[in-house]
Amino acid sequence: MTLPASEASEEGRFTMVKCDKCGSTFEITPPDDVHDLASWSQEAFKESVKVEHKCPFCKSDVTVFWG
Repeated sequence: MTLPASEASEEGRFTMVKCDKCGSTFEITPPDDVHDLASWSQEAFKESVKVEHKCPFCKSDVTVFWG
């Protein structure tokens, strides 16, 4: 399953993700303009960028692959 980044706005592009540990939902942003789909699986894309996001509520690492 992939999640597209939102349309560009004044705040920039973002995707909402849910922390596996605490269940909180928070915004993450793509690493660049090319990689704008997010997935929890590296196999979802032929080429991807792995980014470790930090849950703002429980501080757990949330790994997302951008493709």
